[in-house]
Amino acid sequence: MVSLLDVKFSGGLIEGRKVFQFFEDNMPDLTFEQLDKSFAAVATDLETGREIWLQHGHLAEAIRSSISLPGLFTPYRTSSGRYLVDGGLVNPVPVSLCRAMGADVVIAVNLNTEIVGKHMRGARRVGDEFTEQSTKPPESEDQKQIRLAESDFFKKVSQMFSDSGSKDTASAADTTPGMMEVVATSLNIMQDRITRSRMAGDPADLVLSPRLVHIGLMEFYRAEEAIAEGEKTVRLAERQLQNLLGEDIRVSQ
Repeated sequence: MVSLLDVKFSGGLIEGRKVFQFFEDNMPDLTFEQLDKSFAAVATDLETGREIWLQHGHLAEAIRSSISLPGLFTPYRTSSGRYLVDGGLVNPVPVSLCRAMGADVVIAVNLNTEIVGKHMRGARRVGDEFTEQSTKPPESEDQKQIRLAESDFFKKVSQMFSDSGSKDTASAADTTPGMMEVVATSLNIMQDRITRSRMAGDPADLVLSPRLVHIGLMEFYRAEEAIAEGEKTVRLAERQLQNLLGEDIRVSQ
């Protein structure tokens, strides 16, 4: 994961070129039109603020556009010269897009449950480290090495933007949120409010809300844990799914 973080301080913390190359190397060179099932991604036009629905062209380009989290990844420049960033800025749970694509029933997955303030309340200061209070399963040695490398990377970046090395600000630095905390918490607040507003006006038929508050923004090595939580959420909603779809739904254990 850390090897994909190509640091660039113009437009975003990570340029994303290595991530994009990773997609191209590990994904078939597919277009939307070649997929067996309908798919679309959402991005935001950085100049106009408009919501952009990506439904044509190469998948890798659409994914790179839709994951461009402001402040973290640099915006993606399209062939037409537009700069696109994460669609979560304008439509974190795109129910409207599903309706427009012809869906009769929309089952939405809201990943923003309980995220507001999680970076402020879910960690406590121990020396120069932050340790989460939530309970995590035991880490493998590979997972531990990835976590430590990522933590060290973002800690060094945060220090570049702070005066915490100064004696005059040492005490304040002990309680002041770090750069990544401020960015992540601000984005979480924004996405939570936008999600509530958008879904109030265009509600889904069923909303699944997996509890992923304990998984950090860059903790991709915990994918199996996130998938397991998703399966648990679906099992809990099994009866609602049956009533909604009129089918006998059985979720594998």
